Order: sequence, then structure tokens, then C-alpha cells
Amino acid sequence: MNKTLEKLNAEFEKIAEIVEKREETFESRSEKWQESDAGIKYQEKTAELEDIECNLQEVVEALTDWINN
Repeated sequence: MNKTLEKLNAEFEKIAEIVEKREETFESRSEKWQESDAGIKYQEKTAELEDIECNLQEVVEALTDWINN
């Protein structure tokens, strides 16, 4: 079970990195691009990844609690 937890935590960290990079990319673009269809779509996809990140974090925390109790 610990290997599963390690793998899930590694995936969580990868997704967190991707989200951070996407946010930096979005912020570095012009306001015109941010407000364009492409910018809006990019931000929507980033928000979807943030949801996945949060869900995965909850799974990691629940599994950690389960293992430790």
C-alpha cells in the first residue's frame, strides 16, 4: 500500500508542477491573449487540472490517514 501512496503522491507533485507552470505561462501572456478564446480555453484547462490536483490531494491524505490508523 505504501508504494501506491508513493506513486499517487508523485503524480500529485507532477500535476501541481504542471498547474504552476500553466499559471505562470498564462500570467506572462498579454492581456489581449488572456482575454482571447485561446486564453480563456487555456485557463479553463488549467482550472480542470487544479480540480484534479485537489481531488488527488484528498485521496493521498485519506490513504495516508488510513495507513497510519
